[in-house]
Amino acid sequence: MNSSIINNYAQFFPQHLSKIRFNLRKIALNALDLAITSVMPKNLMEYSLKVDDSLLFIQNDEFDLSTFEEIYIIGGGKAVAHMTSYLEKFLHKAPEIEYKGVINIPEGLSITNLNISDSIQINRASHPIPNVNGMIGVQKMKKLIKNSAQNSLIIFLLSGGGSALLPLPKKGITLEDLRTLNKLLLESGARIQEINVIRKHLSEIKGGNLARFIFNTSQATLVSLVISDVVGNNLDSIASGPSVPDSSTFKDVLDILNKYRLLKKVPSSIRSLV
Repeated sequence: MNSSIINNYAQFFPQHLSKIRFNLRKIALNALDLAITSVMPKNLMEYSLKVDDSLLFIQNDEFDLSTFEEIYIIGGGKAVAHMTSYLEKFLHKAPEIEYKGVINIPEGLSITNLNISDSIQINRASHPIPNVNGMIGVQKMKKLIKNSAQNSLIIFLLSGGGSALLPLPKKGITLEDLRTLNKLLLESGARIQEINVIRKHLSEIKGGNLARFIFNTSQATLVSLVISDVVGNNLDSIASGPSVPDSSTFKDVLDILNKYRLLKKVPSSIRSLV
């Protein structure tokens, strides 16, 4: 007996196990295996994407890649390396299509079997506490797409972990301020949705600011491929929603900080902003 997901599958079935317990464990573990397999990046990408000649189909949307002057791939998250690898496999079906990109992925993540091409610059950053490498990666992404033509296509890949892996604080707030805030929030017991509300209002790209930046600089076509790790799948909560409108307000930020008695503990630069 084995499982493609559960490495110690056989250990759940010792020889002394009764037949009833054996069957119940088998059903439960097989259900778990199927559930996890169904949301693996490979399967989600294969389900959502298709390439036919130069046509890229993303669920119900169709894009003729040959009509775009430039194609960029950017993003960040714990699953983004795998998402990039599978996206490239689809794009390679249209060999005349050229692209380039920058992605932020976790330090220590093994990608030796993913075969990501040299067209994609891989930037290692820390999670769950952001570091300067993550900020450098985001700056590279913005520089890459800043001068893109209006008829460019920007494919934005996002997954859980993107909030920490895509840090770019607003003017007046330092990365160390963000690191201090993140530690306080993680230790406070705040829900991820609450943490992301605060992150969105302190970032140059979260809370829809990435989409706003693209609109203000080039008005290129932006397509987001998002793997959710948030209950309810609210797009503005997943990795703090860089490419979707933000429904929260600074009052929400203030309420959350007060709820967890953090307002007096956060750096003064953050207090002055909220």
